[in-house]
This record gives sequence, C-alpha cells and structure tokens, in this order.
Amino acid sequence: MGEVYRAKDTNLGREVALKVLPPDVAGDAERLSRFRKEAQFLAALNHPNIAAIHGLDQANGVPFLVMELVEGEDLATRLTQGPIPQDETQEIALQLAEALEAAHERGIVHRDLKPANLMLTRDGTLKVLDFGLAKAWSDDSSSGSAPDLSHSPTLARSMTQAGMILGTAAYMSPEQARGKSVDKRSDIWAFGVVLFEMLSGHQLFRGETVSDTLAAVLRQEIDWSLLPAETSPSIVRLLRRCLERQPANRLRDVGEARIALSGSVAELAPSAISSPAPSSRRVPVWWWAAALLLAAGAASFATSRLRPDPPRRIVRASIELPPGLVLAFGLSSPQSLAISPDGSTIAFAAMKESDDTAEAHLYLRRLESTEFTQVPGSRAARSPFFSLDGAWVGFFGEGALKKVPISGGSPTVVVPDVANPWGGAWLTDGTIIYTNFLASGEALFAVAEGGGTPRLLKRMKKLNEDYSFPYPLNDKEVLITRWLGGIYHDARIERMSLHDDSETPLLEGGSNTQLTANGFLVYARGSELFAVRFDRGRRTLSGTPSAVLRGVLSDAQYGVPQFALSPSGTLLYAAGQKTEDSSISWIDASGRSEPIASAPYLESPRLSADGRTILYVGGEADHDIWSIDLASRRRLRLTTAKGEDYAPNASPDGQSVGFISWREASEIRRVPIGGGAEEILTRLSVNLSNLSFSADGRWLALAGRPKESIDIGFIDLASGKFDVRWLLGADYTEETPVFSPVGDRLAYVSDQSGRREVWVRAGVDTSETVVVSRDGGSDAFWSPDGRTLYFAAGGVLMAASITTEGPLAVSEPRLVMQTNGAMIRGVAADGRFLAHRRDLPKIRKLELVLDWDEELQARLTAGN
Repeated sequence: MGEVYRAKDTNLGREVALKVLPPDVAGDAERLSRFRKEAQFLAALNHPNIAAIHGLDQANGVPFLVMELVEGEDLATRLTQGPIPQDETQEIALQLAEALEAAHERGIVHRDLKPANLMLTRDGTLKVLDFGLAKAWSDDSSSGSAPDLSHSPTLARSMTQAGMILGTAAYMSPEQARGKSVDKRSDIWAFGVVLFEMLSGHQLFRGETVSDTLAAVLRQEIDWSLLPAETSPSIVRLLRRCLERQPANRLRDVGEARIALSGSVAELAPSAISSPAPSSRRVPVWWWAAALLLAAGAASFATSRLRPDPPRRIVRASIELPPGLVLAFGLSSPQSLAISPDGSTIAFAAMKESDDTAEAHLYLRRLESTEFTQVPGSRAARSPFFSLDGAWVGFFGEGALKKVPISGGSPTVVVPDVANPWGGAWLTDGTIIYTNFLASGEALFAVAEGGGTPRLLKRMKKLNEDYSFPYPLNDKEVLITRWLGGIYHDARIERMSLHDDSETPLLEGGSNTQLTANGFLVYARGSELFAVRFDRGRRTLSGTPSAVLRGVLSDAQYGVPQFALSPSGTLLYAAGQKTEDSSISWIDASGRSEPIASAPYLESPRLSADGRTILYVGGEADHDIWSIDLASRRRLRLTTAKGEDYAPNASPDGQSVGFISWREASEIRRVPIGGGAEEILTRLSVNLSNLSFSADGRWLALAGRPKESIDIGFIDLASGKFDVRWLLGADYTEETPVFSPVGDRLAYVSDQSGRREVWVRAGVDTSETVVVSRDGGSDAFWSPDGRTLYFAAGGVLMAASITTEGPLAVSEPRLVMQTNGAMIRGVAADGRFLAHRRDLPKIRKLELVLDWDEELQARLTAGN
C-alpha cells in the first residue's frame, strides 16, 4: 500500500507529498523497474485537475514518489454528508472529465478511480490523485490477469486495508472484476459510478465482503429511481451510457461527457455519446468511417443535419458485396445480417450468383478495411450473431450451432444438433440463447459458449407457435419474437425471463427486436422498421411506435426483415420490398416453358393424380390451400380460416384435398377439391411436414417428429381410427414420403447412408427398401404410370426406372435435364414437367447508416 508523508522540498522551497513504496514493490527489482518507467510516463501529465508527480527518488535505499501536495477534503469524506446538489455535482464531474480526457489522450488510464482518489481543494478545484499507479503497483503486467485489489495505491488514514480493498472493488468496472483487459472504458465506468453517487448520495455497488461487492458490480440491477427527480435528462442519458456493463456498448470517449457537462449544448445528443469528440489531433469517427467506406467503393454517401444544434452527422453508404456474390436469404437463411455491438464489423451470409445450387457461406468485413473474409467451414451458414465484446460471431450451419473468432480461424461446434434455428443471442456471462425445433414444437435453449449440454429454457405451448430472434436485455432476460401463426407481421414481441416461465408482452405485430444504447427499441413489420422508446431500467415501452424506415428487404414467405442494428446506433440493412414472383410453369426437357400462374407467395405446388388440378399454398397474411383448374386456369381458395395450412395432396379419386393445418393443434384436414366445408381427420401432438395418399386411398403416409428425428408414419384410413404407425426404425431422418400412383411403393428421403438420398420402400407392410439416388437426392415424384421415379440432385433432374410389382428393382439413375434454379414438382402424362420457381432479388450490396439513432431521436422527438 505504501505510506504518505508531508514534506518540504528544500531545493525549490515548496510543500510536497512523499509516497513511500511498499516493501513488495521496493524489494522486487522487476516491479521496481516497471514502476520507474510508469512513473516517468505519468510525470508527463500536466493538467490543473491532476495531482502532479514531481519525481522518483530514494533515501537510505527506500524509494519514494515526490508528488504535488493537495490540501482539502477528499470526495469520499464529502459524500458522508449526503448527496451533492446537481449544479455542484456537474462542476465536479466536469473537472473530472477534463482530467480523464487529458490523460486518455496520452494513453494513460487511471484504473483506480474512486471518491477517495478525488480531492476537493478550498477553492473548489478537483484534483485527481494516483493517476495510473494501479498498473504500476501490479505484480503482473499481463492484461488478462486476475485483479489483486490490494494493489490499490490509495491510502486513507481512517481506513483499514480491508476497507480500502472494499472501497476499490465498489468502483471497479465489470471487466476489471473479471480479470479481463482494461482500457479507458474502465475509467468511464468508474466515472459513471462516482457521478451516480454524487447525485444520489448512495454507493451504487456495495456488499459485506469484497466478493459480495464484485458480484454486485457484475450482476446487480441499477436502481435508477435513486436519482433525484430533477436530474437533467442529458445527465441520466450520460449515466446510462457510462454504466453499460459491456465495454463495447459503453460511452467511447470521456470527452463527450465533458461536452455534455460543460453546458455548451442544451441537451446531450445520443450520437455525441457514440463517437469520439473532434480535436486538432484526432479525426472524428463519422468522417473516418465515411472516408473508409468511400475508399472501399461505396456507391454513395450523404450527411444530414436534422437539427441545428448540435450538428448532426448521419452518414449513409453502400457496401458492395464481393464480385459474384449475392446475399443469401429466404427459408434457407431467414436472417442473413449481423453487426458487432461497437459497429466496427459486419457479418453476412452470401452465395455465388452464378450457381443456383450454391450454398451460403459466412463472410466478415471490418469497416475500416476494404477486405472481405470468407469464414472457412461455414457451409450453409445462416442467422449470424456477435458476442457482446465483438470478438466472436456465432452462426448456424450444417445442423449445428458454431462460433468463430473474428480475428481468424476455423469455426468450432458449440451444439452439434440444432434443427431449424431462428436466431441466437450472446449474454454477458458467456451464455448463448438459441431456438431449436423439437418433436413437440419449438423450444428455447441456453448453452455455455464453450459447449456442453444445452439447458431447456422454454417450450412452446402450441405447435403452431414458435420463438425466434432472441435479443439480450441482461443476463436474466431477453427480448423475443413469439410467432403466433401466419407470417411475422402478426408476431408478438415479449420480454422473457430466463429463470422462470414469465413472459411480458410488449407489443403486437412485429418481429426481430433490436435495441440502441440510447433507449430505442427497433423492430420490423414487413418491409418497414418501427421505433419506440424503451426504458431499460423499468424494461417497458414509452410512447407510440413510429415508422422510421421503409424499403427493407423482407421475404414474402415469412416476412423476415434483413436488417441489423448495433447498440452504438449503426444500422445495416438490405434495401428492397418483399420478394415477388413465385411462379409455376410447364417445361420440357428441351427447355421450352409455358407459364401457368405467379403470385407474391406460392409454395408447395402438387399435381393431382388425374393431372387436372394443381394445388399449392398461397396468401400472405395467412397461408391457405389454393387450386388451379388446368383447363380453365381458374384459381380457387379452398381454405379461409386464420392459421397456417400447408402440404396439400389430392386424393386418388380427385374428389378431395388432404392437408396439414396449424391452427389450434397439428391437424390433418380434408376439403372438397371444388371447395366446401373442411373435415378434421385427426389431431396429433407432433409436428407434421408432408402427406401422401396411396393409390387405393387406404393409406395416408406422413412425415413428423414423434421423437427427436423426423420419421415416416402411416394412417389406415379404412380403419376409421386414424392412429399413426411410425416406422421408428433408427435414429436417422426419414421424410417427404410420396406414394406411387400405382400400387403402394413409397419413395422418401433418408440420411441413413450418411447423406440425404432418395429411397423406395416396397410397401406399407414390408421392410424391403432400396436406395435410388447415388450422389445425393431430394424432391422425389412419380410418373403417372408409376414406372419412373424422378428426383433432384444438385441442380439437375434425374430419373430411375422402378418395378411396379414383385421384388424391388431399380435402374441406374439417368440425367433428364438441368433445372436452372427451378424446383421440379411433378410430371404430366404428356411428359411436361411442373416447375416451381421462386425468383428472389439478387442483392449485391448492403446499406449502412452511421449514427442512425440520431435520426431516431429527431423523428421520435418531433412525433411527440
């Protein structure tokens, strides 16, 4: 700890303070050498609010520091009398901010800022003591070492060593408490703690022991109600930015606190907190970022001044994707964009434009660079998300949850088996929250970032609902999008506890919630973004949501928007409207095409066995079953109830349509092919995905999740009982069953061999099977005579001859034609194929808006 003496410098005739180094420093040559270098560096500080170091000397072998003698009262003593009036607090905080700014400009960090280190002289001048000495006192220079609180250099005469250590712990930043690397943002945290204490008269974090105090620093919710009611809103905003537990979300530069406190602006502007202050030695971050983006080939940028005081610098720029790549989005990648919390790095899923069968990979780019990096081992990447320190990016790919450092390297698997994930969130304690698809429906899980057994947090109560896009509020709660059927226009945004089953609805009709540190909750509804004020302390909304941006790309099938927003206020998005022009047509092997129909949303077309009708799933607000009479081209909507209807399949006699419905439960329904009343055949407690009738109408094959893997089941319609007989033959996946129009041969897809291949089963009551495809296969369908099985394989249509009776015999598959991006769904008696194409826009660039929360501030203020 060391001892402090009052002394007189006889050479210069002045009063000084002598701080004698403790024996553990003086007796350690390495530490003493490091201390000398640090003291020489600190001596260069020359500021009226920093107690100066005059020199380092020794007497009788005892080293000591010669320091400026500061007489007065330390702030810790002053605070024993209660809170300090706001005007006086503002003056003290302003001087402290000026001192910290001067030191930080020279790369010096205090590391032990607290009231006991802040002296108030008789004339009201603040003096900061022991600047930077915490590092010099340390016995381990590594930035990642655990904190040794006994190395606080301050000695208070009235305090025991334990008391001193406790006092130091109360003002440590969360990263200090965890023993992580420390920079100027730790001082900014301590500045906020001291400012809060001056205003409220309450020590923000306290406990009976050092461990209790550190636990409070890491976990305790801040009670904002302790602040006086008359506290300036700009001061409250400043405190909230200083007291962000994640350094990436914290106030970046204490110079902005000086601006806010100096009275030179009437109100603290949100963007002022997110960017370093301009100076003669430093280029403002907005100019720097805009220049870099322009140098990288940005198509355009513009600055906007939304109000005259203070100047507003909203920078817009376009980021061109690497040549030959387009954004991967839609069902295969519901969310394709992410941006790091500090807004410095973007991640996106992209694929080759020239290859319709190409799978997405993950790409990274730091905004200060012009280079894009493809992440190795990121095949089939989707839904990227960053860790809160910005050092890692998580994503889903090849059925697994993975993570990769943005500094480079290959991904590591966190969870090996994740089905149909819709978003992930990284908490401050290293926990990852993600969604997963189970046999009983969607569920929310938590897993340690290093891997391990996932913990089930929440299971959906109904099969026609799910959770998606978790967003961290803190280590106890997340914001979540709760899908209630239909498209995400009708989803509900909720606040969910991670420790119990409580859910608090926040708003209806939105999805993909994200927050800025300045208190704006942003969400999407279709191709529009909306914003509303959000009180992090009370965790409630304030005011009325307002539309703040139109033209954000959103897919027609689910209404998922392609945007990402950093807490620092940087917006990344893909421009566009909903995807359009899903179409079906006839094509032949020579490439000739005849259009049949198109619509903004048209999925799962199927040709009836008699070849007269095409069934499909259509609609946007609700997904319903539609039919097209091929003779008249008349369209007919067969189902109209609110909910999710899909997987239509005509009965062999062509009189009715069976389909799956997610309304109140997972149901199999039937409706007349010409329209009319629906009939519920059965309700099941598992998720279903496909239906197919046998040629004689007796059997109904279906695919579902009775356990963790997708399996094929059969219902004997003739029995009238509608019980499902599941194959349950193995742990592998068996799905998409399709009965032959002749007999009861059944084609399906299975990964039994280690990859997805097309198989054929000889019948319902036999286990005889044979693999048909040789190099991967999917989307199988039969010729009208049942003698040929067609299937897709890597951008081509293949065919194999199948025996219709007796033992199974399959020919070697042959090439039929290139599909050129179309999905072939059936074949007519005249040999023409039913092709389904979903024409997604080719997104070759992304839009970036720096300090977008400035615009939110202006719009919402004007709206109120």
